[in-house]
Amino acid sequence: MAHVFSGVSAYPAVRRAFTAITRGPHNHVAIITEPWDPRGIRGSLRALRFGLRRRPLRNIDTLFACGDLARRQFTSLGCEPSKIAPFGYFVDGPDSEAKQSDQKRPRIIFVGSLTTRKDPEVLIQALAMTPADSWELSIVGDGPLWESSIRLAKDLGVESRVFFTRSMANFDVLRKIAGSDLLVLTSKYDGWGAVVSESLMAGTPVVVSRQSGASDLVRSALQGDVIQAGQPIELARALVGRLSSSPISAESRARLEGWSQAAISPRAAAQYLWDNVTRGRGLATVGAPWSAIAAPPVGDVNQ
Repeated sequence: MAHVFSGVSAYPAVRRAFTAITRGPHNHVAIITEPWDPRGIRGSLRALRFGLRRRPLRNIDTLFACGDLARRQFTSLGCEPSKIAPFGYFVDGPDSEAKQSDQKRPRIIFVGSLTTRKDPEVLIQALAMTPADSWELSIVGDGPLWESSIRLAKDLGVESRVFFTRSMANFDVLRKIAGSDLLVLTSKYDGWGAVVSESLMAGTPVVVSRQSGASDLVRSALQGDVIQAGQPIELARALVGRLSSSPISAESRARLEGWSQAAISPRAAAQYLWDNVTRGRGLATVGAPWSAIAAPPVGDVNQ
């Protein structure tokens, strides 16, 4: 039997159960955790709080860390690297086949709250630096930057190519992602970023900030590009490279879907978790499938 915990630091009941399980001899114990937000004074206080609670890390067998930042943070707290296994959030692919865009202008999508943390405005700034009429952008989400984002698009002269939607049913969001040529996540901090998982499962490549945990899934040009948050020029360069090969071909989408099914689907993630919590005591964690599985050859996308 294995015990897998999440929210040990956030929920007293979970913390009490974890303490009770690890107080004496026990079977395999694992924790799934995102990184803490390291930004600013609050970030320093969070680091201090986690540092004061590092002792329980000695009692676990596996720490499933969501993203590279979490791995580095918990290693710094003394968690043995051999016990750390990369992890994330895993979703099913869209129910229906993605429709290939019938437009010559590539479709880009941003899904998320319109906040300074998600930073949608840097995407608008970057796209304004790209060739005219080479894209259209859908922004799905609401938040305090709604009005300023609309105003920015107008000030930069791209308002005719940026379409805002405050809310949309999840099913419709997934269909819209599947019908897009590129998803962009520009977060200054994101514990994971589930829209990246959703996009890759739909066969839509991504441009994602390295401050997002889900950037761990971008292993090659097939999945997309990783950029530094808050840098419109760097983002613009990545977008120009992507736009030069868009709209995405059916062949490229199928290759990405094939890789995603093998590497980041719920079934693949469940097997990966099982392999780790059932490994022999003292053995290092099993490697994540998204870092071990190469993109399928063109002729093998359905295998």
